Amino acid sequence: MPPESLDLVGHVTGWWRLTPEIALATGSALLLVYEAFAKPSNGRRPALIAAGVVLVALVLTLTVPLSGATAVFREMAVVDPFVQYFRVLFSVAALFGLLLAWRSNEIRARTAPEYYALFLALVFGMMLMASAADFIMLMIALEIVSLMSYILAGFRRGHAKSAEAALKYVIYGGAASGAMFFGFSILYGLTGHTHFSLIHEALRAAVPKGPELVALSAAVALIFAGLGYKVAAVPMHMWSPDVYEGAPTPFTAFLSTGPKAAGFAAMIRFFYVTFADHTEGANLLSDITSFPWIYLIIASAVLTMTIGNLAAIGQRNIKRFLAYSSIAHAGYLLIGVAAFSQAAISAVLIYLAFYVVMNLGAFYVVIWVRERTGHELIEDYKGLGRRAPLVAVVLTLCLFSLTGLPPLAGFIGKYYIFAAALERGAEMGPALACSPELRETMGLLSRIGCSIASGGVFYALAIIGALNSAISLFYYARVIRKMFLENAADESPIPVDASARLVLIPVALFLVVFGVYWGPLKSAADRASLIHRPLVESRADSTTAQRTPSSAANGSTASVSARARVPHDEYGQAQVAR
Repeated sequence: MPPESLDLVGHVTGWWRLTPEIALATGSALLLVYEAFAKPSNGRRPALIAAGVVLVALVLTLTVPLSGATAVFREMAVVDPFVQYFRVLFSVAALFGLLLAWRSNEIRARTAPEYYALFLALVFGMMLMASAADFIMLMIALEIVSLMSYILAGFRRGHAKSAEAALKYVIYGGAASGAMFFGFSILYGLTGHTHFSLIHEALRAAVPKGPELVALSAAVALIFAGLGYKVAAVPMHMWSPDVYEGAPTPFTAFLSTGPKAAGFAAMIRFFYVTFADHTEGANLLSDITSFPWIYLIIASAVLTMTIGNLAAIGQRNIKRFLAYSSIAHAGYLLIGVAAFSQAAISAVLIYLAFYVVMNLGAFYVVIWVRERTGHELIEDYKGLGRRAPLVAVVLTLCLFSLTGLPPLAGFIGKYYIFAAALERGAEMGPALACSPELRETMGLLSRIGCSIASGGVFYALAIIGALNSAISLFYYARVIRKMFLENAADESPIPVDASARLVLIPVALFLVVFGVYWGPLKSAADRASLIHRPLVESRADSTTAQRTPSSAANGSTASVSARARVPHDEYGQAQVAR
């Protein structure tokens, strides 16, 4: 068979792996065509079309066979169990988000096709973010997600807060994207590559020192700022409360879960593929550079947890309340990213699955209450336990699960996150950074610093996380107290229709059942946590010598063509579709 035919077969195989993304992109385009030609309706038909498209994407995700990893788009994206896990997670979150939009009166029938078309395009971008293995693909995916989010945040035309939310979102988002793209350019200048695996090989071949280390530090900080903006991590969180309050509530609910999960998917793949030393059979992933980027994430995790929880205490608007709660949960997830191990990745995946359900469940109640009271203040939840017991009980379960109380699913998620941090601390040891001889000559402060520089920081991180969980119980309990212990001006019962019960009861069952039986999800997360570094070839084939970080300083060149092929990781051989 001629080489051209082999290349065509490879491309067809690669496109076959992207059928969920193709389905979403096609569905988004069809809805735009529908909006142009269809007669005005009540908005239900576009919602059903969008739900059908997401279901098709979910079925394709579950039925398309996957063995190892497949690189597509000239290795700029990879489809592996990690991507499959997030595809399922995004599809479930999208179906829940569509259900919220179906119930909400904030999405007008006249503009419903536009809303659902943009929504499907957003989910499409999220899936690309999870699979991106190259700066170019990640930039494209991030811009798709960002642009769709900006429009959907300001979708309530004529609403001042919605317009304000969209404007702030665009300003903060543009600054964050610019910072991240500048970081990408610095890293490209240091290594000569845009592919994560090739950057890894270049850094491994010549560890940056001196000015190059300073440049690498700046690049990592800028890239983390851009990705941290997507997950609302401190100090890139300032947009979150205003956008959550002003955006349509169904989109606020989805924004707090889906794009946040996509941000963590991109963050995990970038840091673990680029900087991790994937030693076969080892659970602990060591860093190949001398730049302590993990401590940047640790500092952000501590600030994100603490500021998010403390700011939530004084909130009166339920959407701003949940916005700061979402910020705090980003901090817990950053603990897993900082722990930098296979178990930590698995813990993050488990936590995200539980977080999607419990946060969307809470927002479902917020929409339900808003439709009946017309308000979004916490004060409006007074007496809800007597007026609508089922609704109040489900919201209580969601809030207790967000706190991390047993025997609910949120407890399991936080348990694995904190356990991963403690395991990392134990692996590093209490005095890994300093020899016994050196410690004997140190003062007290130096010894403390030595412990912090090694495993002690992860013990402290787990303790801070547990303390923040205790703080969160205080403000979550405030809402629960108003529902069950305070009286409303109107104590008349509020009927709960059958469609609401069909959502509330499964959410409650999920939180309870997975709080005592989470084995299947743990197995799926363990499989997905083995992130592939696909076999790639340098796209600068005509150049046999590439400049490495160390050679950039003295003008010499070092051949990295022999290192341009990245071996398979510990999960298995990657299959390349070129």
